[in-house]
Amino acid sequence: MTHPFHSAYRALPDGGGVLNVGQTEIVINLLNLAVFVAAIGDVEAQRVHDDPQAPQHTHAVRPEVIEGSNWSRVTYVAERNTYAVTFLGVSWETSVPVAIAAAAEAKAYLEPNQ
Repeated sequence: MTHPFHSAYRALPDGGGVLNVGQTEIVINLLNLAVFVAAIGDVEAQRVHDDPQAPQHTHAVRPEVIEGSNWSRVTYVAERNTYAVTFLGVSWETSVPVAIAAAAEAKAYLEPNQ
């Protein structure tokens, strides 16, 4: 989890880094890091159009957003208010605030480096 003593993303000397999303840390290259940011953004954009009075439902990233990456699933799970993600065949869930914070931190890292 992101807090003052822990960073959601830390760069490695080879140009990639380690992304911490909830209780899972993954070694990731910059392309897949950018895809993670785009995928969370895509799902959150879908969620903002939900009617707050209607029952929440699941939203999945559009396939073209993750095409060509090592991400195979980025899905908002309404029943648990979590993100279910799969990277290189490993799946896990994390809370929405943690996923959004990790994506925001990764985006802040990527912007000056692009």
